[in-house]
Amino acid sequence: MSEKAKLGLIAGIFLALYYAPFSHPRVQNSILEAFWMLQDYAHHHVLTCLIPAFFIAGAISVFVSQASVMKYFGAKANKFPFVWRGLPGQALRKSRGFRTLDADRNGSRSRAPGRILHSQAYPAGPISPQGGPP
Repeated sequence: MSEKAKLGLIAGIFLALYYAPFSHPRVQNSILEAFWMLQDYAHHHVLTCLIPAFFIAGAISVFVSQASVMKYFGAKANKFPFVWRGLPGQALRKSRGFRTLDADRNGSRSRAPGRILHSQAYPAGPISPQGGPP
């Protein structure tokens, strides 16, 4: 980012804050609500995510050596095993009735009720009653 862009960004933020109608009750309530949401997020996220993650990271650093971590996750690690391990998950996903845009459009595959299929979320176009394009 160039120096002029940084200056323009700072000036724009300053002007937006300078002309913001902070005396209006709606603006005051929205700012207060934003801080309440931030406080609620901090309470829930810190207690349920960050503290357990720090404990897990500490346990990993105690029980697993740095050399073994670098062996699998370092710059010289082989990337192919991670791709290979993901293939069974994709096969399981296909066998459970999920379908893609190129799957049959008639709905003949079984699926769990209430689950939106990829083809429903991103339709390819109109469908005739016979299942193919009109």
